Amino acid sequence: MADVRISVEDTGARLSLGRRVSSIQRKEVRHAVGVKTLSNIDEIFEQEGYPPRSWRLLNASTLIEQFTRRGKSSTTKRGRQRKPFLRFAAGKKILTDTARLRRSIQYRLAGSNRVEVGTSVIYARIHQEGGTIVPRRAKALRIPLGDGRVIFRKFVRIPARPFLLFRPQDQASLVEAAEAALEAFR
Repeated sequence: MADVRISVEDTGARLSLGRRVSSIQRKEVRHAVGVKTLSNIDEIFEQEGYPPRSWRLLNASTLIEQFTRRGKSSTTKRGRQRKPFLRFAAGKKILTDTARLRRSIQYRLAGSNRVEVGTSVIYARIHQEGGTIVPRRAKALRIPLGDGRVIFRKFVRIPARPFLLFRPQDQASLVEAAEAALEAFR
């Protein structure tokens, strides 16, 4: 996995469950915890952050670029926003233009008592932590707008929109998932 990941140790869960488990049971518990963690992260994407709706809204130029990429103009000849564009913008989910980032999040069993959750998508870190993108070999960034126009910027600021996080309610849901996995062995 790439740079963006969270790790869940099972020692706290083992204490919460109140008993020791065999290595086979531990592996099944870790799989259950991994699946539940992916489900929790999916909820964060659906709610657009934690607390819900806490991710900063998309910039207007981003919305226009995404709409015009489909081969449509966002404005009328008089400069007013077209109704299809307004409907598109109102229903647009943040960080899910193509859903590549959301679908790329996976878990893996690491060591004997850990589950790692992360993504290998290269742009995940800038969305998770936020930051500034600057040109490396030119004076400005070249940004195509989809309708044939191009704009140039010396830098672009991306706001932090954390999607890999551990919410307060997640520990209880992970313990429930672990208990359900252990019930299969009874």
